[in-house]
Amino acid sequence: MSEQEPESGSKPQEIEDPEAYVNHRRLQSIFDARTKLRNRRITARTAAKAQEFRAVSAYRSAVSNYVMELEPLMERFEAGTEPLRKKDFGDVTIEPNVRYQEFHSGSNEWMLTKSNGDKVPIEAPPEAVSLPFIGLDCLFIYDDPLTPTWEVEHSRHGGQIIHQEVGQIPFSVLDDMVIAANQFLAEIGFELNPQEEDDPAHLSL
Repeated sequence: MSEQEPESGSKPQEIEDPEAYVNHRRLQSIFDARTKLRNRRITARTAAKAQEFRAVSAYRSAVSNYVMELEPLMERFEAGTEPLRKKDFGDVTIEPNVRYQEFHSGSNEWMLTKSNGDKVPIEAPPEAVSLPFIGLDCLFIYDDPLTPTWEVEHSRHGGQIIHQEVGQIPFSVLDDMVIAANQFLAEIGFELNPQEEDDPAHLSL
């Protein structure tokens, strides 16, 4: 009979190189986030009109997760400061659904279309809202979806109306964010090569 102790009670194997293990796990998390990102982009790109809003929202969520995985690296390297905090991705402009309507009576009014389809006469059209998107971390600042709010005056009954529109970060801006993130990875020598040659989103940059 063997004098060896049974293996069933043995301790879990210790990690010989904790730093290498952490780096491996981080790399795997980045790859997983990037795979999901690619799939969500394809879905959003090919979505039918009725499903487009939801598909682009899912793409934004995948971009946010990708940036979240990269944020520790961006905080660690000086090259990450510019894309994470300073890079200008432009403004996203959202305006209320207002049009100038002519009636058979000969009167004209500005009409605001609410989210439920109701039309409300207002004194004057409110100005569009422009949201500046500076740095990748702006993904965590603005709501998803974007929901700017206006106070407008009812032209017949008086009083203020609170109106909210629902908008999104454009598909092209999300692509620009992904490209900026991947350019950072390439700059620090952490390139992720695409699995296929056709890469219209330039996700391999």
